[in-house]
Amino acid sequence: MGTNKEMNRMLNDIGIVDFILVDLMLYLDTHPHDQSALNYFTHYSKIKKKMVQEFSMKYYPLTKEHNDSDKEFRWNSQGTPLAWEGGC
Repeated sequence: MGTNKEMNRMLNDIGIVDFILVDLMLYLDTHPHDQSALNYFTHYSKIKKKMVQEFSMKYYPLTKEHNDSDKEFRWNSQGTPLAWEGGC
């Protein structure tokens, strides 16, 4: 049970950082020369990449790029629900 709680917390945190990145992208669309916003975007992009890598290593890959095995395709190998099944 604790593992499921931790997994959900990690997914929630990734979603929060993803929201920040989308918001920054929208802002940068209209303010492309705002160096401060670009620095924030770069900072949060690195954070999200690290979070997704940690989640993928601990539970399951969130995208095909995070499949860590070259011998098998590990997508949903642990019986976790797929995105269209309410997994995300």
